[in-house]
Amino acid sequence: MTKRPNIPAHVRVNVAINQAEHGAIRCPICHTPLASMDERVLEHMVPHELGGASDETNLRFVHKECAATKTNGRKSTVVDGDLHKIAKAKQSN
Repeated sequence: MTKRPNIPAHVRVNVAINQAEHGAIRCPICHTPLASMDERVLEHMVPHELGGASDETNLRFVHKECAATKTNGRKSTVVDGDLHKIAKAKQSN
């Protein structure tokens, strides 16, 4: 697994501002409001291990539960999860 870089505070603030400028801060995965800082995490929309940048173009605040589902896949299948996509990419290399 690739070590994730520490994301500076100014990048986190810019991501939040960019999301707020596009309307109420909503989770880009489930599209419901992100009410509390306690319930959100910063997520790479394109996984870091698949070449996703750790910058404002690829980072979004999402619900913790949505991030876990995106990473692991839905309970009925893991084929759509980031971990599955990463494993598949490593197999093809």
